[in-house]
Amino acid sequence: MLGLTWADIDFDRGVMEVRRALAQVNGRFTLKEPKTKASRAVTLPAFVRDALRLHREQTLKGAPIAGPVFCTRTRGYLDRKNVLRAFRTIVARANTAERERAERTQTQPDMIPELLRFHDLRHTHATGLITAGNSIKAVSRRLGHCNIAITLSVYAHLLPDDDAKLAGQADALFG
Repeated sequence: MLGLTWADIDFDRGVMEVRRALAQVNGRFTLKEPKTKASRAVTLPAFVRDALRLHREQTLKGAPIAGPVFCTRTRGYLDRKNVLRAFRTIVARANTAERERAERTQTQPDMIPELLRFHDLRHTHATGLITAGNSIKAVSRRLGHCNIAITLSVYAHLLPDDDAKLAGQADALFG
């Protein structure tokens, strides 16, 4: 995400190209190839495209479309520690608002775990896609895993145990 540039986003097609990753080595920023060597296109949901369009309008304000999508005020790369700090602040604010809502409505609050890591958002996305019944192969490709075995090793516990269903289908085929 931190290595993403505006040139990587095709708003007309609704696609983002993952071409590079941002690394920090001894406090210096370096662009490198993603873990899986080939770039990949990821189709963006409409709400993400809309949020990125708004972000682009607010960030660039007539400036040239160059540099990272997510950047400092001076258009430099974001330090991952600062991203985590901002993320923790957002989680804390959301939890405060949720506590206040729950108090007003006299219901149980639906809190975000305070130790949620930024990277956990990726896992939440993958988990939601798999539990919604999407193909593990499609999810694996979306995550950029070099092979489906990696995805299965992390998310196999989410897949249903369909043994009884399989037996019924075998009866229908061969019985």
